[in-house]
Amino acid sequence: MTASVPTVHTPLFYVVDDDQDDCLFVKMALSHHYRPSVVRTFQDGPSLLTHLTHLLDGRLPDLLVLDLDMPLLTGFELLTFLKQNSEYKTIPIVVVTGWEQRETMERCLALGASAYLPKKIVYHKPSATVDCLRPYWNSLGHQPLSSAQLLDVQDLPNN
Repeated sequence: MTASVPTVHTPLFYVVDDDQDDCLFVKMALSHHYRPSVVRTFQDGPSLLTHLTHLLDGRLPDLLVLDLDMPLLTGFELLTFLKQNSEYKTIPIVVVTGWEQRETMERCLALGASAYLPKKIVYHKPSATVDCLRPYWNSLGHQPLSSAQLLDVQDLPNN
């Protein structure tokens, strides 16, 4: 009788952003801090949905990083669709966007985002992206991060 060897779960990340530089930046940050991992990038919502509906990776991603300002389907539309669909609502979604208004953050969290990071924080402190994901990752994504764990909300304008 042979002992069963536990399988190692390689993290699978999806990054959805129409800006190729932003995709590359987030991909490099995730790949650097989570080794080994698989990071897939998508330029728009329809390409992500095609990949998800056909389950081309054989499973759902462990985490989806989402921009809001995209063509075809906005990040808000994509977030709403994913969180209202029983097949995808358990995917943790981190919004990484150039939109810095408190209202936008609150709307994303109300729609079901697990975390929200303005791009200026990500670019000025690249480790912030990974640091904000660490508590999520340690808890296997069962609890969304509180806004206090994401960023100092005092840095966001009220309008």
